[in-house]
Amino acid sequence: MGEFVALIDVVPEDIDVDFEVIISKLKSVLPGDAEIESYDIKPVAFGLKKARVRVR
Repeated sequence: MGEFVALIDVVPEDIDVDFEVIISKLKSVLPGDAEIESYDIKPVAFGLKKARVRVR
């Protein structure tokens, strides 16, 4: 079976967010054969940030 890579932007509604907690929760809901390869925290606007998550 082939592999796929998904880039997911996780944008919270608040500026006071712990992205480590969000990423750990995301890991727990992924299917068994999917894993988070990496993630970056990027600014959006007005103090808001997003996590760009690479899932394989």
